[in-house]
Amino acid sequence: MAFDVARNLEPEWREHREGLSQVMQDYIARGREVPKEEAEAAAALRDQCRSRLPEVLAGLDALLVPAALGEAPLRSEGHTGDPLLCRAWTLLGVPAISVPGLTGPAGMPVGVQLVGLDEATVLGAATTVEAALA
Repeated sequence: MAFDVARNLEPEWREHREGLSQVMQDYIARGREVPKEEAEAAAALRDQCRSRLPEVLAGLDALLVPAALGEAPLRSEGHTGDPLLCRAWTLLGVPAISVPGLTGPAGMPVGVQLVGLDEATVLGAATTVEAALA
């Protein structure tokens, strides 16, 4: 993903780097270091995994997975949290929706996400989970 981000944000990197957050600058810099052959191999693996999803998710409306590592950070921390647990679903291009409803030790929200193959089915499952958590 860092490779793709670096490639897609190349104009911002060249022309407006100082306007990017340090986190984004670091991520783009890391992506610029990924060899093209490595990125192509990763894309091939992504495609292979994507083609297996219907088999893996057969019989499921949605898969319930964590949305983030722990609870949401405080606004004063200056970021929205680590997107690590969302990246796989983004990479695979499947519908995913985060559902709030739980809270962590500091009283901040803890989200779960539902992922699946069909957007309408995932949204329906999210409605059910949201009602159960309310």
